Amino acid sequence: APDTQKFRVGQLLTAGSDVCAESRVKRLSSLKTLVMAGEQDKLLPSASEGRRLKSLLGPNCTLASFPKGSHLLLDGQVNLTSQILSSPIMRSKPLDPVRDFSLPPQEAVERIIDEQVGSFRRLASPLFFSTNPSGSVVGSLNYLPSPSGSRPILIVGNHQFGGLDLGLVVAETLEARGFAPRGLAHPVIFGAGRKNAANGTSSFGGGGGAGGGKGQVSQFKAFGAVEVSPRSFYTLMEENQATLLFPGGVREVFHGPGEEYKLFWPSDGDFVRTAAKFNATIVTLAGVGAYESSKVLASQQQLLGLPFLGEKLRENSAKVPSARGDGSEEVFVPPVSVPKFPPARHYFLFGRPLETEGIDYRDREACRAMFEEVKADLERGLGKLLEARKGDVNSGAGKEGRRRLLVEALEGVKAPGVEAK
Repeated sequence: APDTQKFRVGQLLTAGSDVCAESRVKRLSSLKTLVMAGEQDKLLPSASEGRRLKSLLGPNCTLASFPKGSHLLLDGQVNLTSQILSSPIMRSKPLDPVRDFSLPPQEAVERIIDEQVGSFRRLASPLFFSTNPSGSVVGSLNYLPSPSGSRPILIVGNHQFGGLDLGLVVAETLEARGFAPRGLAHPVIFGAGRKNAANGTSSFGGGGGAGGGKGQVSQFKAFGAVEVSPRSFYTLMEENQATLLFPGGVREVFHGPGEEYKLFWPSDGDFVRTAAKFNATIVTLAGVGAYESSKVLASQQQLLGLPFLGEKLRENSAKVPSARGDGSEEVFVPPVSVPKFPPARHYFLFGRPLETEGIDYRDREACRAMFEEVKADLERGLGKLLEARKGDVNSGAGKEGRRRLLVEALEGVKAPGVEAK
């Protein structure tokens, strides 16, 4: 209506412009402030205005930028109370990523899963299995132990090619068992987060993609992932958290032809000693399907063997922070690959619970025996999945995968796979 328009432009807009004038905003620079902006605001330039306010308010201002946020941020998209409580304006000391973490509200969790995991989930048609204490396998996660609060759960898995299956695992455990294992992620994943932190910004909201940008950082953090280090792992165990560890790290993620589903673990096995110190229950997690979902054009070894380029890649890799606690060399050079559409079906098998209670963490021989048992159990799990997959006509990528998706679209249910037996 004309009267409403006149009021908004002539009074509200003018008053708001006066309040946000640079001279008045700068007076608040001595106060701790929180500015929240949705980067997908189609009505007003909230993202650029957030950056402007941040530059005026200086280091005491925290800019919470939401890559998926629209104009109405507080309309079910963001929990304002949670944002305020976790921001510097309410904290006298820095946020501890391990001890101070809590899952977002259920509505936000569902949105993150749908926006960032949903598409891959539909394309990969994953199947999940778990194992009871006697060794029987079932086609559900009924036998995956849940955190009790009195002792930690340590899930130890193989790191699949590309390392993009973490979202599938966390989403399934959340929905089926009601908890999210805290992933230990490579420092590179948090690189964008550290850069934002240095600028006083953070990616609190959603966001997609697996390119190491703000969206990926926010996805991992939303589900409680922390930067891998001996200290963070120790603290997770000490706090009786459910933790997801990939001992093979970058070496397994960037494996070459003929190395798929092989384990490249450090020889010390110190993670077992830490787990035993806190009487953790260890469960192995075997995963297959990622390697068949990409076509490798040039392996890491081929790239490193190229004249001039190989040397440059080694130099760049040396600048990447290592995730290895033992200080061993870590070559961070991804293979050149192209994804297949759709990806191959993914399979996940949780092994039987392995108890560390009764193992003295100072007894290196006992811890070594448990380390070997964990590794052997995971290798058996991989063997079971690879063998069982041969009987699944819907397992492949590309043409076979498109047939699988067509069946699921027509029938409205997941295409038949392998039996738990």
